[in-house]
Amino acid sequence: VGINGFGRIGRLTFRYAWEMEGIEIVAVNEIVGGAETAAYLVQFDSVHGTWSRKCESTSATAFTVDGKEVAFSEEKDFTKVDWKGMGVEIVADCTGKFLSSEVLMPYINEC
Repeated sequence: VGINGFGRIGRLTFRYAWEMEGIEIVAVNEIVGGAETAAYLVQFDSVHGTWSRKCESTSATAFTVDGKEVAFSEEKDFTKVDWKGMGVEIVADCTGKFLSSEVLMPYINEC
């Protein structure tokens, strides 16, 4: 699974999916803040509290959750993210920008 958009909804989706058996999150795409900020914010949420998992930034392109690496990208055009190359089969779009099938079609066609 990949997560596109790592604001409040993206981070909550990440936390929830991480705990699900049979789901593996391998990538996050977020245009604001970088991998270090993403790791911090997914672990420490001002509304939902501190997550029991340890999250750390390992580079500009990755962070870890309990030692498991998650790829991180900052691509504004989500169709340019190499989702397939990272083994992503499902992308959860959590940006709130794609509210109609017409707007979402390039995403479906490219990814």
